[in-house]
Amino acid sequence: MTRIFENKRSWRVQFLLWLFALVTAGFAVMALHGLVTGHEGNLIVGSVLAPIGLVAVLGMEFYARRYVTLIDFANGKARVITRSLTGAHVHEGAADIGPLRKFLGITVAGEAAVSAVETQHFMLKLTPPGKTFIVDVTADPQIRRRIAHALGVA
Repeated sequence: MTRIFENKRSWRVQFLLWLFALVTAGFAVMALHGLVTGHEGNLIVGSVLAPIGLVAVLGMEFYARRYVTLIDFANGKARVITRSLTGAHVHEGAADIGPLRKFLGITVAGEAAVSAVETQHFMLKLTPPGKTFIVDVTADPQIRRRIAHALGVA
């Protein structure tokens, strides 16, 4: 397999995920402390903010499981690696190359002409598992060349 993408900035998403989790745990401890000691202020603040933090953690977890750290590609198959609180997750399957062709500005017979969009992200869908992933190419100026080479159009 050919590595076509490696996200060097994915540590930011991982950092935010852990930060939200730690802050949420702190609010939960605050609520428990208020319950045990009878301090109503801690109980109220912790009881209100811990569930809000939990929603933020779950949202970041969902986002992190779609945020691509690495893509390997060969013969229409892709291996995508994402992150979460529990570590790395590997997803493998047939890649829908339509979004990749559009990203490159490539057309095939019968398709309307498209232009290479100067974008900083694109979506990649694998089947199975039938998930769509977010590929952030902000800091990767060579991504179009590597994708074109992997698709055999370079």
